[in-house]
Amino acid sequence: MRNGTRWSTSRAFLHPIRRRRNLHVTKFSLVTKLIIDEKSKRAVGVELMKGNSKIRVFARKEVVLSAGAINSPQILMVSGIGPREHLREKSKFFR
Repeated sequence: MRNGTRWSTSRAFLHPIRRRRNLHVTKFSLVTKLIIDEKSKRAVGVELMKGNSKIRVFARKEVVLSAGAINSPQILMVSGIGPREHLREKSKFFR
């Protein structure tokens, strides 16, 4: 709250930093998986769907996954990150 008015998360946290060069926000997009560097085993970007287009976005420094309690684990599993036995069981997730 500010001056007795409720603020959304977007207004409280995103609006003050929206002009940063290292922040890119896209609306109406759905992350489908993380892009993992095979050598370093680190996330280097994300693959997302925007409309009917599949887009790959790469990070210069780090990838932050914040998709909620249900979607974050799902994105990790689809990306091949998680319990090995579960990934093998769900072979479409295993890379």
